[in-house]
Amino acid sequence: NISYNLFSDYYYDGFSIGANVKTAYRSISQSLAENQNALGLMGDLGIISRFNFLKFYASRDKNLALGLSLKNLGAEFIENPDPLPSSATAGLAYSPIRPLTVAADVNLPFYLNGEDAEQLSYAFGMDFTATSFLSMQTGFLLKAGKPRITMGSTMSINDFTLYANYTLDLTTQFQPVDRISVSLKIDLGDKGRTTIRDKVQEIYLLGLESYAQGLYLQAINHWEDCLELDPEFIPAQEMIETTKKSNLKKNKDKQQLKQHHNGK
Repeated sequence: NISYNLFSDYYYDGFSIGANVKTAYRSISQSLAENQNALGLMGDLGIISRFNFLKFYASRDKNLALGLSLKNLGAEFIENPDPLPSSATAGLAYSPIRPLTVAADVNLPFYLNGEDAEQLSYAFGMDFTATSFLSMQTGFLLKAGKPRITMGSTMSINDFTLYANYTLDLTTQFQPVDRISVSLKIDLGDKGRTTIRDKVQEIYLLGLESYAQGLYLQAINHWEDCLELDPEFIPAQEMIETTKKSNLKKNKDKQQLKQHHNGK
């Protein structure tokens, strides 16, 4: 996997571009079906952008995401009658309120060899954050002849996140065991980026306190410390400019008042 972020700042997350390479092998006994073995080398490409739109709550997280991806682009190395299941997906996710995220996407299957593929499919989903460590999800896939409903939950404890969901395929019988999926994610850290972000926020608030007390130079020093840790922390840049203008106006007013008294 590889990814890179472009044009990001405090107010806009920019564009994140990513790609990965993967391989897959399918083995079926010749006694069951001949010429069904397959070996493929595939890659995925994606781009996503996040920004604020109709956001009525306070949060540093952006509340709208738009993405586009191309999946399973590649080639096969064993003669096989089935081409790779390539597809293009466009989707969006929106958080109208802090604990709720709704999402929708459209999927276009295609084959690189030009053969006819399946029809368009549509997916809708929702995530509700119940507590700081527990969230619940549900989704519906509208696919020709294969509609599906999924329900699940996510639990986070320290650096571990557990995902569990159940999928009901409406074209098959109700089988509660083989439709359950469980996965575990381990957070290996972000090289201190979150710690730095929290420290910058703390120093920024100290600067606001100094500014409210009229200690302009001290406030500017705090915000300059912010920029040393994060040069793209725009609020600190804006407050430095605002404070310098306020201090300049304050000194100018004092000078005019002094001249007025001297004139008298």
